[in-house]
Amino acid sequence: MRSATGHEAITAFVEDRILPGTDWNLVKVRRKSIRLEPPHAYWATYRVRIGRGDPVFPEPDDGGSVFDPVAAGGGLSYSGVEPLEAIAANDDGALLEPSWSEERELRLVARSVFDPEHWLAFRARIVELYGDRACEPLGGHGFPVIFDETQHVIWFYPIDPNLHGLWRSADPDEVLQLFRNHASEILDHRGRSSITSVRMELARYVPEISAIIRYDVAAEPASAYKTMSGKAPPGQRGAAMNRSTNDVWNAAQDSDGRLEFPRPPR
Repeated sequence: MRSATGHEAITAFVEDRILPGTDWNLVKVRRKSIRLEPPHAYWATYRVRIGRGDPVFPEPDDGGSVFDPVAAGGGLSYSGVEPLEAIAANDDGALLEPSWSEERELRLVARSVFDPEHWLAFRARIVELYGDRACEPLGGHGFPVIFDETQHVIWFYPIDPNLHGLWRSADPDEVLQLFRNHASEILDHRGRSSITSVRMELARYVPEISAIIRYDVAAEPASAYKTMSGKAPPGQRGAAMNRSTNDVWNAAQDSDGRLEFPRPPR
């Protein structure tokens, strides 16, 4: 299972299933985290960096290291350069890599199931939710890909089988329209300001558990901008969380200033 969701397997999956027929190139695959819940499941999350356009090669380091051909015990020394032993000790194996004029980062999740019965139940839920939708994270959504032999599934954020509304929370058009519909509740200068754009950044993502997204809301006038955070919980917990936060806000209004709490959207 660890081999099926390891670096080599994920790299091969991206190169063989995702990138063919596109002008994107694989830059780097880096494992971000793993989570184990025996005896049921194992998760591995990866950051996959891809690029296209013109390659941009890193400039050589000009941080002051100077070649100094001074004989020292029959050898040569370098002023301003660490001893080779120290470099080897600190090196994690990463080499300078060329980048591209346009780059993207994809979040990939590999989810394995140990027990055959649990696998069949999880597989049936994936098929019920997504059917045979294609995994197309570059131009659409990275719907799950099922591997029966090794009992694991691969999908790409913001698709998540347990966070049903996550993809809408991460869709720029959906979020912009939603915020504009609630602009009077979001912006301070009500009636005299409008939302012009929303920039979003994924702050935290734990597959099938939760996701937190930061939203930078640009407005006109510029002084009306806001920074907000949104959380995507599993199942129908979002509605319950919204009711709870509104209850806390209402309690704050009756606390004579002893409790301060930001007003949640209604």
